[in-house]
Amino acid sequence: MQIGFRTRCYPRPRMAGTLAQWIGCQRVAKTAKHEELAYFLWLRSRAVLSPSWRGPDPQEEAFPLDQTFSQYKTELTPWLSDVPSQVLRNGVTLYKQAWARHWGNPAHFRRPRRPKKGDSHSVWLTRELFRFLGDGRLERRKRHYQRSAARKRKGSRRREKTLGKVARCSARIKNIREDFLKKTARAIAEAAPEVTAMECLNLKGMTRRAKPKADERTGRWLRNGATRKTGLNRALAGAAMGNFRIHLERALRSLGKILVFVPAAHSSQECSECSHTDALNRPDQETFLCLRCGHGSNADLNAAKVIRKRGIALILTAGMAGRARSGSARPNRPQGRGDVRRNRGEQPSAASGMRETPSF
Repeated sequence: MQIGFRTRCYPRPRMAGTLAQWIGCQRVAKTAKHEELAYFLWLRSRAVLSPSWRGPDPQEEAFPLDQTFSQYKTELTPWLSDVPSQVLRNGVTLYKQAWARHWGNPAHFRRPRRPKKGDSHSVWLTRELFRFLGDGRLERRKRHYQRSAARKRKGSRRREKTLGKVARCSARIKNIREDFLKKTARAIAEAAPEVTAMECLNLKGMTRRAKPKADERTGRWLRNGATRKTGLNRALAGAAMGNFRIHLERALRSLGKILVFVPAAHSSQECSECSHTDALNRPDQETFLCLRCGHGSNADLNAAKVIRKRGIALILTAGMAGRARSGSARPNRPQGRGDVRRNRGEQPSAASGMRETPSF
């Protein structure tokens, strides 16, 4: 991620000071690397003049360029030790990449020069130096605008303007989530095998609101954990697992891979070794310990192995595993689009006869 101050932006004062310090230190690292390289080239050019030189011309041929930067942290530059080492490493890497582009296409990319004060002030940050906090800040801003709109008069221009801010926050939150889901699904699809198994979760039932509870003796309403259930429902809706399933299926299909869905019942309580299912197999949230065979593992890893076994069983039975679990079909129940429901002893009508007649 490239962060700079050339464009008009208003970061926090503490963040702006930190970024300014990182920008200056990264520029110092690139400048020191340029001067060090110039000295080495001068030594090699003097060596070329000697009769015993048999190597390539350092001004024309590519030469090895290292990415060391620890030699720049001396007593004269104590401020370089105050910044993360990744900042200096990224500055040296940028300088090495500039030389690589020049050697790859000298006609298009000129030779790297010494950084100047008038250049664009920017810093290259990798994932070790920052982390995204998600869309929580946008959610808080959206709730602030919603409360502000609720206090304004209906039909007023200020209320409409505030509702527009709410809509923009909602659209931005949606775009952030969709971008994350698509990138994650693509990464999983590229690393997945030819066939991927996934739980068929009942998302509608999982996000259902808590049922009210009444005392049988007094008739008063009891605490049913509706507040906690509402928070869980909001988190599940924010995760957008239904959309993730769609994006993952599309990504796998584009790569010529298959996604199968297996039943999700008791997948976290079943042992991946002996298939023993018991709620006591989960002594806590992270640990799985089978009471029958003594198999111990991480709960998520064991559940993943169970899902894999169910996916293999589904493929080997040619898709009949899920139907076998659901039991036999009830009598006199239509099994397809061509069948017609009718009572016993009743003659089929003309319309039903036309539907039952195959068409060519």
